[in-house]
Amino acid sequence: MMLMVILAVGIIISAAYAHKKRERGKEKLLTLTIVMMNSGTVLDLMVKPEQRIRDVLRVLSDNGQIVYTPFREQFFVRSWRQGIYVSPGLTFKQAGIFYGDILYIDVEEV
Repeated sequence: MMLMVILAVGIIISAAYAHKKRERGKEKLLTLTIVMMNSGTVLDLMVKPEQRIRDVLRVLSDNGQIVYTPFREQFFVRSWRQGIYVSPGLTFKQAGIFYGDILYIDVEEV
């Protein structure tokens, strides 16, 4: 009886360890909101922290989610949580954009 309890506890511990090990390998995604100031479009997104802000906006533009012409327009990205403008050339992590942040995007013609 005692041996069965020890084996059962050992199996539970090793299963919990294996689950924790799998979770460490998973990439964490940021959930954030993008608000296009010119059009009023609001999008909730999940992105990788290592993605560049500019690349995500380009993909959204290519898929018709936002209106942006890269060579004729310039965009400005402001973090609601930080209250500052951030460079779109940075990754979300480098710019200090974290889970739940809201990014306000202003597009101006060049």
